[in-house]
Amino acid sequence: MNIAYTEQYKSVRKKYDNIFRPEHRSTYQSEEYIYPLSEEFLIRTCYYEEETDGFHIHASENILQNHLGQTLYTWRNLNDDGEFSELICHSNGRHYLVFRRDLYGYSVLEIETLQEFHYIPHQAYPAEDETFSETFIWTGVKYDACTNLLAVEGCYWACPSSVVLLDFTNPLGEHGCEEWIDLQELIDADYTTYEELAVSKWDGVQGRLHITAYNSITDTKDSLLLNISKQTQDMEHIITIGEWNIEKAES
Repeated sequence: MNIAYTEQYKSVRKKYDNIFRPEHRSTYQSEEYIYPLSEEFLIRTCYYEEETDGFHIHASENILQNHLGQTLYTWRNLNDDGEFSELICHSNGRHYLVFRRDLYGYSVLEIETLQEFHYIPHQAYPAEDETFSETFIWTGVKYDACTNLLAVEGCYWACPSSVVLLDFTNPLGEHGCEEWIDLQELIDADYTTYEELAVSKWDGVQGRLHITAYNSITDTKDSLLLNISKQTQDMEHIITIGEWNIEKAES
């Protein structure tokens, strides 16, 4: 369930409004950080920190501007661990900014219309009668226009880095964590050889996703390939996302 638009989550965000004050500017990164997304867009970020509720909170305030210096959009991220912002040119002809407003979940902004979508898994802020459980933390994305698949880099808290795949045909649609396919499960579910997965590049034209992984047996970083093909039938050792089959290529 997505709680991003619930009163429960709105109250969580409201509670942290106080951190975004000049006196709480971060001591470890006091200067404004400017991140160029492209020749047309950049992000200006200020970092904040504060001790509250027994936790050291580190957050950021972000401004998206165009090449004329005009502010298009602003947002606050309540946890800047692994923070990222990626601009995607989608197969539908529009541009999308993918980013985070919290440690868990993700957000998408359609640049041309400034329509936005936010997703926060309910496990991250459980109700009083529920238990917190981990979901995958997004730290970067790489999109493939040939397949409309999104490869998301990140990890579960305090676990090796990994990559999840999801169907990004509809960028402003909800893609809940139950849809995210962890490639670690496909490549080496038991961590007997491979861990610390990362995306090297997409080659959707050739039906390939290039992955790097740490080989714990040889102590090397290995390059792995995943084959991507149109879904035809259920087969062993193949995962399906939308109309696509994903399988580990033979070495």
